[in-house]
Amino acid sequence: MNNIAKYVYEIGQLKRVKRSGWWVAGIDNPESVAEHSFRAALLGYILASLEGADPQKTAMICLFHDMGETRINDLHRVAKRYIDVGNREEVAFEEQAQRLPQPLAEHVAAFMHEYERRTSFEGQLAHDADLLECVNPGARIPGTRPNAFQRRRVAS
Repeated sequence: MNNIAKYVYEIGQLKRVKRSGWWVAGIDNPESVAEHSFRAALLGYILASLEGADPQKTAMICLFHDMGETRINDLHRVAKRYIDVGNREEVAFEEQAQRLPQPLAEHVAAFMHEYERRTSFEGQLAHDADLLECVNPGARIPGTRPNAFQRRRVAS
């Protein structure tokens, strides 16, 4: 039970890991990796539902896909030109999963493998959801779009 608690504590750190690419784009307070993963999971669920894939599996792949960033941080595209992390995020993820009881550890590690290697339709859709989650930065920048939930007056 102690190892599970350590795993959950470590994964909780994703609330503190900021998405570094937004700093490069000039956003002072970017979203956390946890926020990104949550929104990607919602998008993954929707995409999979529309495409006839397994929406629960796709959403789970999205939720787990960045867990290794608690150990290697979130590196933006420019940084990756100079820092070759290779498969190190996948290695970090596997080491984290070892804290979980078998076969849960294998099941969780399979999510990462499907995401990284795109060996299933759900893994491909999770990757698409991850990219789509980054498409609308205006939704995160104050003053760049109207409040979508604001009531509009209808001219009479």
